[in-house]
Formats: sequence, structure tokens, C-alpha cells
Amino acid sequence: MTRITNAFVIRPFNEKSGMNFETTHAQLIQPALEKFGVEKMTTLDIFGPGNIRTDMFRLLLTADVVIADLSIHNANVFYELGIRHSLVKKHTILIRANIDKIPFDLLTDRYLAYDAADPAACLDSLVKSIDAALHSTHDTDSPVFSLLPGLVEQDAESFLVVPPRFTETVSEVRAAKIDKESKIADLALFATEIAGLPWEIAGLRHVGRALFQLKAYEPARESWERIRRTDANDVEANHFLSTIYQRLGELQQADNAIDRVLSHPRATKTERSEALALRGRNAKSQWLASWRELPSVEQKRDAALTSPFLAEACDAYHQAFLLDLHNFYPGLNALACALLIVQLAKEQPELWEALHDKPPQELERFSDLVAKLPGAVRISIEAKLPDADDDTRKWAECSLADLAFCSGMNATVVAKRYKQKTADISEFQIGSVRDQLELFRGLGIFTDAATAALEAIKQGRAEAPVIPPHVLLFTGHRVDDLDRATPRFPESKVAIAQQEIEAAIDDAIKDQGDRLLGIAGAASGGDILFHETCRRRGIPTEIYLALDTELYAAKSVQPSGGNWVRRYHDLLGATKTRILQEDEDLPDWLFDKKSTYSVWERTNLWMLSRAMVHGGGAMTLLALWNGQTGDGPGGTKDMLDRARKRGAQSVVLGTGTIF
Repeated sequence: MTRITNAFVIRPFNEKSGMNFETTHAQLIQPALEKFGVEKMTTLDIFGPGNIRTDMFRLLLTADVVIADLSIHNANVFYELGIRHSLVKKHTILIRANIDKIPFDLLTDRYLAYDAADPAACLDSLVKSIDAALHSTHDTDSPVFSLLPGLVEQDAESFLVVPPRFTETVSEVRAAKIDKESKIADLALFATEIAGLPWEIAGLRHVGRALFQLKAYEPARESWERIRRTDANDVEANHFLSTIYQRLGELQQADNAIDRVLSHPRATKTERSEALALRGRNAKSQWLASWRELPSVEQKRDAALTSPFLAEACDAYHQAFLLDLHNFYPGLNALACALLIVQLAKEQPELWEALHDKPPQELERFSDLVAKLPGAVRISIEAKLPDADDDTRKWAECSLADLAFCSGMNATVVAKRYKQKTADISEFQIGSVRDQLELFRGLGIFTDAATAALEAIKQGRAEAPVIPPHVLLFTGHRVDDLDRATPRFPESKVAIAQQEIEAAIDDAIKDQGDRLLGIAGAASGGDILFHETCRRRGIPTEIYLALDTELYAAKSVQPSGGNWVRRYHDLLGATKTRILQEDEDLPDWLFDKKSTYSVWERTNLWMLSRAMVHGGGAMTLLALWNGQTGDGPGGTKDMLDRARKRGAQSVVLGTGTIF
């Protein structure tokens, strides 16, 4: 069932016209919306000008779903419904009990009728109505937009302000001098935390962009798909997802996302150009797959020329460049594709003749592109340089080296250009350059220049692929405080806990070998035992603390006695440690969750995000747990459920021996 982030209910309040609207809300509206996972449900009345009216306008515009109860003639209800119908095309659901007559202007609209004496009887019908509205193929359910088809719907996100501190925090994580996995974990935590907040979708855009730049495609995919669930045709979401799907090898989904961008009536020329360029890249990926694994150059050339995808890629890139001549990337790729076609056709004229009804004309078409595109692409690149930011400037200058290669310059000149232009570009950009050069070399085209260029850009960048470690994430109960009245994990059971932790870690070593990484907090009891055991087994670990080291010790270590404090400080001195926040106050941007969310829950989700960076299959959760289910979101049971849902293994310790 489609998840709804927030809903707005337009209705009368209390008892009016012999009907209790609070009962209707409690028995019908609220339970129906809860079926869709609504976390934020707003209903309000207007008591005076200038107080809550601004909030009402914002909520009416940004709510995923609005339910309006028109059982009686209520001025505020009609006023709010009119605003919603004037601003938003879809997802407004009308309900009514048959008390007052329907006003003339609303006579033709559809309603869900319910019994005022038994509103709960219509619960299933309301759930079906909401579900049907969310999946409707109709363009609008607003009479205003139906009668005025030229009316442009407002962008809801322009009315939602993402807290500045949130955007700053995302930027700080991106720029932080920490490892990539830690950055991904922090960003994934933020994406989880902002679920249900009014500005969730706008906030997810910041997180999704940052994850994409880190090439963290799976978590980036999750963020952008969450955005797209609120609007299947969201241009930015489909743009990013088309690239992400392509990188993950899901080319049909990538093409579907591209189609949504191209068919969107408000997509800009630049966005359409980017979408067509992505279509070119998808076709190019399919073309590569058709020949890359073949054993000989001759076989590769035959398959490369026979495949229709190279011409498709060339045409898509060329269309993208013509649509936006400032976008030099597709122009350069159109040139490279046309050059490959011409060179392959010249090497295999008989095959080319057999493939085309009019071989000379078809070859002339691509030869014409090879002749004309270099000058146009050079002008496009040079026009970009004066006002370009640092990253764009580096990419543009590197593209000048690509242009020199495609223009057939000799190997020495090409190598010099690449050496000059690739010294300080990103690994992502270097990878793109390498892929293009390897493509030419693999087909035996411009082999000398490609080889010289690849040698020139090495500069210590070529690294063997790093196999990520298998993560052991530990969670569990603290040793009882010295003054605890009812024992749960007494000191007398520590030796048993240690034996079980050691056995679980030894089993992991048998399964995964020496490529393990341990992650846990540093509380007295299981956390410290886990780190100490990993250290004895030669397994590196990382400590994740909710609070500053001394405040954390006061909260989670000292109550169990001085022995644990000593062991805690010994671990800190020898173990990589990350601290989530300095004190127990949540960030300002989580203000709306202060009553239901704590730094301890936040830390558990943070550790889980880190352990899940490479997917659930790359981690095992060890839980020293008493089996109680009342610890809520962020607790041990919640961590187990989340980890298992994403494919992680889990091992529960202490059952029947400690607890």
C-alpha cells in the first residue's frame, strides 16, 4: 500500500447540527489514514486572522492527501476546500453524511457517503477511496483545474523551508575528512530521521544528491525513489534514478525514468537534453555488453558493428547536443560514437554493406558528424569555461583532451594533453576518461594514442578494487548498575556473555575469514566485551558513541563500576571512535520529533546505517538481548527487524543462559 507522509483533514469541529465530528474523525478518518502509514495528520480550525492561517495555506498545499468532510454547511470547510482545489490538482477526497444539502457548485463532484450514526462502517470504503485516488490515472480531481486546463499547479516544495542547519549538516558531512563509508552512513541516517517531517521530500533531495556524488548508488536510489513515490513524474528524481539504474545495470528502469522526464510538460530544455544524453549512455551500455567479453579483437569488431545500439547511442547524444548546445558532454559522446562507427565500417566494409540498405548514404551521415562536431564541441566547451565553477572547469578542460583524442592527434600530443588536464580531477571523472579510452583500445582503434593516454593519466590512480569487509554489528544490554534492584544482566553473568560473544565471532571468522570489521558502542557489558574479543582475534573495530566521551561514560559506563570505566578508557585509546553529538539535545531540525525520539535511538540507527553501507548481505547483527519487545523504534528488537528486512544475518545471544 502506498505510504502517505502527511495528510490534512478539512472538517467541522466538536458537535454541530446534531453530529459529533470528533467521533467521525476518531472512528473513520484517522484509522483510514493510519492504514497508509500517515505519521503527520493535521486538522485545524481558523479562529482569527494572522495566527494559523499561514500554516493552513502551507499544509493545504503540501499535504499528500486531503480529506474534506462536507456533511454540513460550514464556512471554514468550504474556504479551505476552495484553497486546496485552486492550488493542487489531485488527491482531495470528499466525504459526507447526508445532513445538509450539497451546494450547487459541488453537486457534480464524487463523494464517499457515510452513516453519521456509525462512521466506522465505511472504514474499508474510505481506505479504498484513498488508494484509488493515489493510483488514479486521471490528471486531476480538482474542478478548478478541470475547468481551467491551462492553470499551472504550484510547486509544493517552494512553500516548504528545509531547516538551514540540516542543509549545512549535509554539506559538512560531504566535506568532512572521514572515510566514504562513514559519510554514507551519516547521510543514510539523516534520510531515515526526516521521514514524516513536513519538509521530508525537500530534505531528501539534499541527501540524495550527496549520496549520488559519493557514488553510493543503493542508498541514493532509496532516497530518490522515496521522492518519486510522492510524484511519479518528478523530473529531478527521474533524472537521478535514470543514472542510478544505469549504473546498477537496470537499463529498462533507466529508460522508463528517462521517458518520464521527456514527457513532463514542464521539463526544461536543459533537463530534456540531459535525459536524451542519459538515453544515449544506456544504449552505449547495451552496445558495450554485446562485445566486451568476446575473446578476440576481430570478434569484438564484428559484434560492435553489428549491434544497433551504437547508432542509437550516437543519435540520442546528437539530439541532446542539438537541444542544448551549451551541454558539451553529449556532443563529445556523439562524436566518439560516430567516429567508432566510421572506423569500424572502414575496417569491415563487407559487413557494413550487408547491414544497410543504403550503405554509402548511412556512412556519409556519420562521416558528416565526425567532420562537423569537433568544431561545435570545442566552441561549446570554451563557452563553458569563463563562468564555470571549479569542478565544471576541470571537467571541461579534460574534455578538451578527449576532443584531441577523437580528432586523431598523434599519441605524443594526446598523452601530453591528458597528463595536463587530468592531474586533479575526481576519481569519478578519471573513471569515465579511462572507460572511453579502454573502449577504443579494446576495439583496436587509435590504439597507440589510447595506450599513451592511459599511461599518462595513471599517476598512481590505478588501484585494485577494494573488497569491503563483512561488518559485525553488536547491540545489547548493559551490565546492571550497581544499585539495580531487579537483576537483568548481573555481573555474575558476564563470563557467560563473553563466552557466547567469543563463539559468535569465531563462527563469523570461519564464514568470512579475516575480512571482518566490528562496530558497536562502548557501554559497560556486551559492547566492551565485543570490542575486547575482536581485538584479541585481530579484528579491527570502530566505536560509535552517542555523546561526548565523558558524558557517555557517566551515562553508560560508570553506573556499572570502576572496572568497566578503566576498560572503557583503554578501548578509547586504541580504537577508532566516532561521536554523534556532544550532548543529549537533538539537532534543531529534529525539533518535531523531540517527544518521540532520543539520542540513544538515533545512535542505534546511525550504527545500523554504517553497517548497512554495502547492503544487508555484507553484515551480521549480534544481539545480546533478553527478548523483550517493548523497547520501541531504535531499540534492539527494532534493529533486528530492520537488519533482517534488508537481508542481514542475525545471531541472538543470551537466550536461556543470561536472560
